[in-house]
Amino acid sequence: MIQLKLCTFVAIGATSPYWLWQIWAFILPGLHPRERKWSWLFIAVAGPLFIAGMALGFYIMPKGLSVLINFTQTDVLNLVEVGRLISFMTQMLLVFGLAFEIPLFVVMLNLVGVLPGRALARYRPWIVLGTFVFAAVATPSTDPFSMLFLAVPMLVLFGISEVITRTIDRKRGGRPGAGPWPLDEASPL
Repeated sequence: MIQLKLCTFVAIGATSPYWLWQIWAFILPGLHPRERKWSWLFIAVAGPLFIAGMALGFYIMPKGLSVLINFTQTDVLNLVEVGRLISFMTQMLLVFGLAFEIPLFVVMLNLVGVLPGRALARYRPWIVLGTFVFAAVATPSTDPFSMLFLAVPMLVLFGISEVITRTIDRKRGGRPGAGPWPLDEASPL
């Protein structure tokens, strides 16, 4: 079963360009030319962010495992099942990879006009608290180090996304959703 899990995980990762392209090819005909331009930018940013998150998770994993294994008493032998270790590793890598995508979704919501940059500044203390709660719940280990190593980069990326959303709002003149169509009118479609 371990070999099957590992092969499935590697196959999903190795074939991801193909199946992601198929999903994208399904969505692409329904987008306006302006939306297509922005979507290529998001695709170019999403991949490196996900890989950076997984790389950070891979870097943090030995520290988290050592903290968990050190909870064992001195006279007790700690046997880790390989299946559980692989499940732990895949969960940790996916959580770190997906957590690095959250600021990208914040910028996307701002471009659509749902989330103005001022709202991010107004709710910043709650965002910081929510980030730490998310990091504590999302990391499969119970050590504070992996939580901090997830929460601090997320907050940095969130700060960058706040600067980007405020810049976008300034270019739009401060009006949320100020795009080619007013919010109260139907689009030409």
